[in-house]
Amino acid sequence: MKIYIFFPRAFQFFKNHIMVVFFVFALFLRLYRIDQQCLWSDECASLGGARLASTISVLSHSSRFHPPLYYLLLHFWSDLGLNEFTLRFPSAVFCAFLIPVLFMLGRELADTKVGLVAAFLGIFNPFLVWYAQEVRMYALLLLLSGLNILFFLYILNKKKRIYWLVFITTLFLGMLTHLSAVFLVIFQMIFLIVSRNKYRHLFSRLIWIYSAAFLLVLMIMPHFMYTIVNERAYGLFQGQVVWGRLFALPYSFFAFSAGFSVGPSLQSLHDVNAYLLLRQYWGIVLPFFTCYLFVFLLGMKNLIKHKEKFLFLILLLLIPLLIVYLLANFSLIHTYNVRYACIALLAYILMLSYGVTALGKIRFFVMIGLLTLLNIVSLSNYYHNPSYFKPDIRSVADYIEISEQPGDVILSDEPGLFKMYFHGRSHVDLLWIDPSKIEGMEKFHYIQSRMQGKKRLWLIPNRLWAFDPQGEIMNYFNKLDKIEEKQFVGIRTFLFKLNAE
Repeated sequence: MKIYIFFPRAFQFFKNHIMVVFFVFALFLRLYRIDQQCLWSDECASLGGARLASTISVLSHSSRFHPPLYYLLLHFWSDLGLNEFTLRFPSAVFCAFLIPVLFMLGRELADTKVGLVAAFLGIFNPFLVWYAQEVRMYALLLLLSGLNILFFLYILNKKKRIYWLVFITTLFLGMLTHLSAVFLVIFQMIFLIVSRNKYRHLFSRLIWIYSAAFLLVLMIMPHFMYTIVNERAYGLFQGQVVWGRLFALPYSFFAFSAGFSVGPSLQSLHDVNAYLLLRQYWGIVLPFFTCYLFVFLLGMKNLIKHKEKFLFLILLLLIPLLIVYLLANFSLIHTYNVRYACIALLAYILMLSYGVTALGKIRFFVMIGLLTLLNIVSLSNYYHNPSYFKPDIRSVADYIEISEQPGDVILSDEPGLFKMYFHGRSHVDLLWIDPSKIEGMEKFHYIQSRMQGKKRLWLIPNRLWAFDPQGEIMNYFNKLDKIEEKQFVGIRTFLFKLNAE
């Protein structure tokens, strides 16, 4: 009798508190093995900017590359600890709070069922889990973007001051988190222009808000335009011709669906011919792509009946992707990275939710089960398959600590990251080559001058595709007497014998 009473009560609790259950489960997936993989170069860059001595220094450093909000948060948060769990914890929390936001977005655009499906898909989404476990600003950007879009929908139909206040606050905070928050302004303005007959009364007020947001960012970031047009970056499909980078757009949808732990690894996609790599993985990529494409097209078909909602989501989906793609092709960046268009993921999940809810009852549960199974495969790879792990600098540092000798010198393209894990003898010199600043014969003169009087050299090319894209440095060292070459997860190290004279 007690068992009979318990289960209905448990079901009623689940029904009444489903978002609490979703949030807790999402947080669990984002905290699970969060400290298993060591920090990688981009995370080290975040920490380097955040750990400067003063708040003014943090603001000055961040203005060169990204807005300051995340760096300021990390500046104070990192005082609690510099281990992987502590540093990545805020991103996990931000990404877990995105789940109820997805529910509210789906409910506002359609109904409760679409909202529940959107939240459920968000829980298991490997792309979200990936950035929930990084010391980067993208989890915060997604949360602020989701809230901004939600309250933009509210102010379209409701006249409450609190909605305007939250809308303005999240927009400004988003612009202070990452440059790609500008996509929110562009998509909203285009939507209002197309729908001007219905929302004419809001247009003038929103123009003032958008103008103020731009001015604020430009005041804080004096290098705003320079960074967009001229700053050298390294990302997926780097340096490829336009027709080659066309593979970047469909791959973006695949990454939104399966993350970076199915098919080619993220590291291998930095190769110059990375788009050819996809052909080697059709056996695993095709089932994912076909399943998600079917649901996405079904969602498009279901949405097209509601022209305003279709316009809203298609603009939110395509504007970030197309702008990032155009910048990759027609600016000096010459690289495409899907994370810069991550705001589009929100529209993608909502459109998938429309597709799933368009199915009949049995097909609905079959499709939910299939999508969940595919995501579990990707998450399993992410958590347990070393092929998809970040470079294991920690193991490299531990190995060199027990193998180093007097007269050794270490050459790395990521010295800051290596120093975090290396606790060896103080007499070992650590050299750094920045390929964007030391080019041609100058880098070889620099290397030779620093190797004089040394007996052995450890070479640690963490990002070989950026460190030595033409293979010049490796060709130079291969002429030396190689003592050892050792493979670690995601990184290969070399030990060379030097002429100590």
